[in-house]
Amino acid sequence: MKTALLVLSAMVMFCGSLHAETVTIRKKALPSRIININTECADSLAMLPGIGVVKSGAIVDYRHENGYFLSIDDIMLVKGIKSGTFAKIEAYITTEVEPKQ
Repeated sequence: MKTALLVLSAMVMFCGSLHAETVTIRKKALPSRIININTECADSLAMLPGIGVVKSGAIVDYRHENGYFLSIDDIMLVKGIKSGTFAKIEAYITTEVEPKQ
């Protein structure tokens, strides 16, 4: 009986530590700069919150098929990007070209 309790205690402790690691493993850092959705590659677009590899690829594909986005709101025309995702990324995106110096 003592052995069973020791094994059970060890399992609970082990599972508890696994759960804590699982929760904190992947937290994406926010972009440190504004991302131009008309010119950036899929890897840069994937840095945006709520945008991963699949959605960043969809953004690039949409851009190739339809041309540049006229405003940041137009990104919601991309399949899989709706108002919730837009709310997460709108502070980090632009469509404007930086002036040459």
